[in-house]
Amino acid sequence: ESEIKFDQTFNFQHQEHAYIETEGALAVPESDGSVTIYANDQSPFINRDNAAAVLGLPKEKVRVIQPPVGGSFGGKDDIGYQNSAQAAKLALLTGRPVRLVLERRESLTASYKREGMEIRLQLGADKDGRLRAAHADLLADSGAYASMTPLSAWRATMHAAGCYRYEAATVDTHVLYTNNGYSGAFRGFGNPQACAAVEIAMDELAERLGRDPIDLRLQNILKKGDRAFTGNVMNFDVNVGRCLEWARQASDWDRKRAQFAAQPKDLEIRRGLGVACYFHGSGLGGEGTDYANASIRVEADYTVTLQHGMTDYGQGSRTIFTLIAAEALGLAPERIQMLRPDTQTAVESGPTVASRATLVGGNAVRVTAQKLAKTILFAAADLLGCAPEEVRRHHGHYVSPQENEATFEQVIDHAREMGLTLSTQGYWQIPKIHWDFEKGAGVPYFTYAYGAQVAEVEVNQRSGEIKVVKIWASHDAGTIVFPAGAKGQMLGGIAQGLGYALTEGFSYTNGYPDKLSLKQYAIPTALQTPEIELTYLDSIQPEGPFGAKGLAEPTMVATAPAIANAVYQASGQRLRSFPLVLQRKR
Repeated sequence: ESEIKFDQTFNFQHQEHAYIETEGALAVPESDGSVTIYANDQSPFINRDNAAAVLGLPKEKVRVIQPPVGGSFGGKDDIGYQNSAQAAKLALLTGRPVRLVLERRESLTASYKREGMEIRLQLGADKDGRLRAAHADLLADSGAYASMTPLSAWRATMHAAGCYRYEAATVDTHVLYTNNGYSGAFRGFGNPQACAAVEIAMDELAERLGRDPIDLRLQNILKKGDRAFTGNVMNFDVNVGRCLEWARQASDWDRKRAQFAAQPKDLEIRRGLGVACYFHGSGLGGEGTDYANASIRVEADYTVTLQHGMTDYGQGSRTIFTLIAAEALGLAPERIQMLRPDTQTAVESGPTVASRATLVGGNAVRVTAQKLAKTILFAAADLLGCAPEEVRRHHGHYVSPQENEATFEQVIDHAREMGLTLSTQGYWQIPKIHWDFEKGAGVPYFTYAYGAQVAEVEVNQRSGEIKVVKIWASHDAGTIVFPAGAKGQMLGGIAQGLGYALTEGFSYTNGYPDKLSLKQYAIPTALQTPEIELTYLDSIQPEGPFGAKGLAEPTMVATAPAIANAVYQASGQRLRSFPLVLQRKR
């Protein structure tokens, strides 16, 4: 029934994680027949369980410790477990420590990639620009094994029609076995492909309607109280509109779009401006129960030891957990010492995936620290002769209404004299939601992160070269706990999205990788990375730790489609296959 119809197919190649440190493990046999594994993985507990199964040992005979990790982006949630089990088996057979570290060629050959995908997207709108219907068909290339592709395909399905309102929408997704290398988890987990398709489609609809691309988006984006295409009502603030408005103003969108549209078509080097926005479900969502555990104790030297089952592989979660604990306890972060993830001393908290560390893991830290804080306040009140709720905390000092004061050390000594336990464990779980996999309806995620990006590009129509000049990026991640880390996540995500847009196509011939070095597989260097201006919205996620929510994955989601839309304005060539290849004008 729609007056304006869109029907196009988009293609996406595989993408390599290209982490700076390849997969590795060190296995040490113990005298009692057990084995200790040091591995740069994403989940020591999954690693332990897999290794125990391969080795035929009970879980308590396998200990996994995670040392500092040189990057992952989802890429060390599978193949690294295999390496760990191999090293452990050799260690047990030889009675000697065994270290197994893959060379870059081996890593590129054996590791899984972002799944290749083909998306046919149909949209319908009325002549006033109101979206009415959407139908998406997704084909995901899983390679020879399933790994994580069924789950990433589920997330792609939940985002396939974008952050827009429709009267009707359907999505059909198929995961295919092929003779290619296998696919698995990668930052964004299906959303980069889904977002790219719908955001390019929105630009094409805007052109047919004679509308500004940002105006058309603002007309149709989800708002609080709207029903998403998955059927769930958005019962919380939906800030994608605020992100778009910031990007519009910061990039000088209206003036530059008009200026670039007026460039002579035969100009050799032309500029263009493009936009894309997104939403991204926080946590595991309907994939499974989403929970975490943490433990905290006060040591004899008055330092505070924090232990967590979730891991840090470069995203800064150790710092975030430390800051959350310090805030809840009213202490300086320097007093808190965080141990490395260790299956023998930490409590299992699920894998570190789905941008769940701050939201889920941080809440477990908050709950645990607040339990310990109550005990300490009880001791402080007894020492100062007042009620616990009357005690004021100030930088590790405790003050009564009568201005009597005690240091943290004095309060801890008094707590020990009272026989109080100064250690505790806490648990937090995302509010229960339900997704019906049979009916394809329900609540896929209890909340979302939002963002928008504008890209300015320069294209050489003679050579086909595409240069990204600048990107403006806004993101809603609730309260920002660790500002420097948040900035790093945005910069890194955009750089990864830049590679996905322009250079990082990973392909296979007869099942064998075509590129086996980082000379052949080109990731962006500092010379290709554009100027980036970014902001985080001032917002609060009520269920998050001190108002925070997910951040890491979605920062790369909008980059590729924003660049593709900018390339279209600059060149007049609508590209629907990634990486983008511009046809030269002779």
